[in-house]
Amino acid sequence: MGAGITQSFAGGVLVPNGNVVFVPHNSSNISVYNPISEILSNVGPISTNTNQFWGGVLAPNGNVIMVPYASANVGVFNPSNSTYSNVATGLSGTQKFRGGVLLPTGNVLFAPYDNTSVGILDPTNLTFSTSAVYPGNIGDAFNGAVLVPNGNVVFVPHDAGNVV
Repeated sequence: MGAGITQSFAGGVLVPNGNVVFVPHNSSNISVYNPISEILSNVGPISTNTNQFWGGVLAPNGNVIMVPYASANVGVFNPSNSTYSNVATGLSGTQKFRGGVLLPTGNVLFAPYDNTSVGILDPTNLTFSTSAVYPGNIGDAFNGAVLVPNGNVVFVPHDAGNVV
């Protein structure tokens, strides 16, 4: 893949056609990697911001949902037609969320990193909301989320000191 991609991406998502969508962190482009042909192509530019997203989740409709880190928006990429759009979070500041998980409802949940709440995106209606499930802002709390068989979500601790 060559030089020039250091710290460019923070996560990848396997899409139904077998390609991997790289989630931009410090890149101004979304990149799509074809593991068969070993070709990396860019989509964009989508932004000139740094530290935009941290992780991605494949939505039931096939879109790649990009977890807002420093971005004020959730990124939505449609790999079928290589289009990109934003969903405003209404949140300011940096280091909002790191990682996400697809819920049985079809919504995407974002793990709080430097937030007191989780983020929730309805990928069908493209609406964003928050839910206060973590009391207090400890900063740098969680680095991802996992859906476990009983339907609960486990947040992966970063500086939280405990599993929630």
